[in-house]
Amino acid sequence: MKTISIIVVALVVVIGGYFMLRDSSSPPSTIQPVQNQIKGNEQMVMMNSAPFSFSPKEIRAKVGQSVIVHVAAQGQHTFTIDELGVNVETPNGRTTAVEFTPNQKGAFTFYCAIPGHRESGQIGTLTVE
Repeated sequence: MKTISIIVVALVVVIGGYFMLRDSSSPPSTIQPVQNQIKGNEQMVMMNSAPFSFSPKEIRAKVGQSVIVHVAAQGQHTFTIDELGVNVETPNGRTTAVEFTPNQKGAFTFYCAIPGHRESGQIGTLTVE
């Protein structure tokens, strides 16, 4: 009985240590979401793309105004807006600039096109006024 207790405690320590080391080895995201940085006729948005989420989940823009979304990806993802013809891969560990100019008003869904990601909640809304 004492041997079984020692084995259980050892397993808990080893498994707990693995998860602690695994989490500390991944670099923290250095980009914080910032909404509506406008320079001239360009709007810049800093976005984090993590497993099954975007942050921020909402972007506002104007018709004819260039939008540049800097997507910092944790994992392999895409930034896709079907109605505007946007579909850009955002590789793991990199920040990718996605540039587009909305040509119509409305609310559009942006999402990750990797199978299962959109269905798991990796979506957001672009509102164009």
